[in-house]
Amino acid sequence: MDWEKQLELEAKQAERDRRLNEEFDRVMAPDATPVCRECQRPIERTDPSQRFCGEACKEKYLKRKAARLNTRGDQRVKATGRVVEKFTRLEIFERDNWTCKICGEPIDPALEYPDLMSGTLDHIVRVSLGGPHTRFNVRAAHLKCNLKRRRVVEKPRRKRRKREA
Repeated sequence: MDWEKQLELEAKQAERDRRLNEEFDRVMAPDATPVCRECQRPIERTDPSQRFCGEACKEKYLKRKAARLNTRGDQRVKATGRVVEKFTRLEIFERDNWTCKICGEPIDPALEYPDLMSGTLDHIVRVSLGGPHTRFNVRAAHLKCNLKRRRVVEKPRRKRRKREA
């Protein structure tokens, strides 16, 4: 039974990776005409970071993205039996004024994973170290900053015993 679940999870992850790779190849192709992320129409870029044909498409896209992402953040914490508070990613990003609370730079709402400058929620006290999934324990962060911080989580130091000669 467990191996069936594992195979199913691996198949889902492989499909997700395949879709992300296709999207990345489409967006990053040097001769590709840029298209609006919401309506898929070609756009004339006035700015290299422009990803939408207009404000209406941008707002529609962000609302849809926020609704899709609201459900996945607390599943991992629920499994551990810790405190879980209901809130949306968009609520946290707006509270933090779309600013990365690790580096202080602005977060572009149009960027998505796997872009390293896309927005993520960073747990101040890591869930793995017993932190809750609450509004007061999360903050907005770039994916790059969050990943960098994850690597340097402080490890508890062991006390050294003095050797007796």
